[in-house]
Amino acid sequence: MDNLEQFTEQEIPYRTLAKFGLTQEMIDDLPKSVMTNFLNSRWTTRLPIIMENEYGEKFLAKTRIRMIRLSDGSVDIIFAPYCDTDNFGKFTPEQQEMLKQGRVIIADITKDDDTAHQCYVQVDKELNQTMHVPVEIIMQNIQILADQYGLDETDKEYIAKGEIATLQELSKPISIGIDLSEESAIRITPGTAQEWVIGKDEDKIDRITVGTYGCWIRDEYGDMNYVLEEDFTEEIHQEIKRRGLQNAAKTQLSR
Repeated sequence: MDNLEQFTEQEIPYRTLAKFGLTQEMIDDLPKSVMTNFLNSRWTTRLPIIMENEYGEKFLAKTRIRMIRLSDGSVDIIFAPYCDTDNFGKFTPEQQEMLKQGRVIIADITKDDDTAHQCYVQVDKELNQTMHVPVEIIMQNIQILADQYGLDETDKEYIAKGEIATLQELSKPISIGIDLSEESAIRITPGTAQEWVIGKDEDKIDRITVGTYGCWIRDEYGDMNYVLEEDFTEEIHQEIKRRGLQNAAKTQLSR
């Protein structure tokens, strides 16, 4: 894994980004959480870039970006292309709906040799495709957790079904559930089951983030699109007004 390094805004290679349609104004207007990740050499959320093929034809693509320091001390950009893979068709409509809701399901996954194996399946929202891990691996990890936290058979079965178990640890609740995006495929979070779910989206970005030169709008797929100030719609103006009233109310309450 690459070592994480902190960058300053002055080091952002705007010229390189501009080649891909990401102007300095667009970068400077990124939501705070995205910019924080970017300046700490972490991946941004998916952003729109403009590509040009050998015939001079331009087309839109989606990618995450991060900064990296080269051996000569300069800073450049690396990309994580968005893979638009539609592989939900293999699941039943009920399973597809559960996956879209962020749930974990158990399903038979057919391998290249036409053999089927029972796996836990979850959607990777960044790649828009499914991840799967053999049931046996998860059950082994659940058993290790049972030994560590004293889980009874009911708790083990609950987690194995893809649900979230909450138990008391030193008079404080902790919640345990399957999350295939975790290294161990199981995530443990202080708090209730509701807080466990919220924890998955702790970096959630507002749908509309207004900046100095324009605003970023996050769509239903989690992708971000930039709108210049002169192209603001009535909805964006209303959102700015709403935010202003909301902030004024918070200020009044804090007095």
